[in-house]
Amino acid sequence: MLMENWKPVKNYEQYYLVSNLGNVLSLYRNKLMKKNYDINNYPTVGLTKNGSSKTMRIHRLVATAFIPNIENKKTVNHIDCHKTNNNVENLEWATYKEQIHHAIKNGLRDNAYYKTSFRCEVYDKNKNQYYFFDSLSKGSCFIKRGKQYLCRKIKNNIYEDRQYKWRLL
Repeated sequence: MLMENWKPVKNYEQYYLVSNLGNVLSLYRNKLMKKNYDINNYPTVGLTKNGSSKTMRIHRLVATAFIPNIENKKTVNHIDCHKTNNNVENLEWATYKEQIHHAIKNGLRDNAYYKTSFRCEVYDKNKNQYYFFDSLSKGSCFIKRGKQYLCRKIKNNIYEDRQYKWRLL
C-alpha cells in the first residue's frame, strides 16, 4: 500500500497540490477537490488562478508531478487501462504510437483502424514490381485511391484487387 505523498501542481504551485494516489488538494480551501468527468470519462478537476479557470485531467497532473518525462513524450498512459485509476504506479509517459499499441494489445481499439500508421508493401501485378510505404495512407495514394482505402480493405480481410496486392509489414 502506497503512502500518500503530495507535490505542487505545475503552474499552480501556490494554489493546488496533487498526490501520488490521484487526489488534488486546494490550498486556498484546504480540502480535496471534487472530481468531475470529461466527455471521454477521464477524471478532471477545475483549477483556478488569477480569475481564470482551466479543466485538467488528473492523470496528467499526477504524471507531471511524479514521473520524469526524460524522452519528452506527449501523452500519459494508464497501464491497467482503467481511466479512473490515477495512482502514480499505474501511469507512464507514452508516445501516441505507444498508446495505440497499448490500446490494441489490451482490446480497447480495433487493430485494422490504426494500421494506417504502419508500413505496407504494395505489389503491382501488371508491372511485376513491389513498392514499400511508411503507411497505408501513402500506399492508398500510390494506387490512386482514397487515403483510407487499404485500411478499409484490410479491415475486411481483402488483400488484393485487379491490379494490386498488399500486405502489412
